Amino acid sequence: MPSVKWLCGKPIVKKLIPACSNGKWELPMIKKMRCIQGHAPYVGIFGMSKLTYWSMKCFKSEWQRW
Repeated sequence: MPSVKWLCGKPIVKKLIPACSNGKWELPMIKKMRCIQGHAPYVGIFGMSKLTYWSMKCFKSEWQRW
């Protein structure tokens, strides 16, 4: 499972989850980050595209299941 610090360093995650920048972690943001972490690993040649896909999906609707 990737760390929160590593995920917050990625531009797509930083853009979608403002808590990465301002540090205000509320329950929906925590669930969104758990969702992104749960679909790891994000390595290899498809790592960034997989991270982008799951970031967008978790941001829209998938996070409610976490």
